[in-house]
Amino acid sequence: MKEYLPIVLEFLEGAEEFKPVFSKSIETLKIFSPELVEVLNGIFDYSVDTKARMVKRFIERHGFSLEDAIFMTSDMLSNLAKKQSKNSGK
Repeated sequence: MKEYLPIVLEFLEGAEEFKPVFSKSIETLKIFSPELVEVLNGIFDYSVDTKARMVKRFIERHGFSLEDAIFMTSDMLSNLAKKQSKNSGK
């Protein structure tokens, strides 16, 4: 990781040069704002639906209480996120 420090520092020294690029990128993203919102809402809906299905499965198939099903779903997803974060850092 230390080998990247000079590269990052060099980039930051010249960051002002990239301001027009970032400004134009932001302007372009604003043009697509409604579409981006629609995509993000779809992702959110899918995520909520998946969690609800997991809770329902714990209750109906495995006989857990609602509280336990919610806890187990949250715990599983949290552990999965930690594992993915750890693996992406390799």
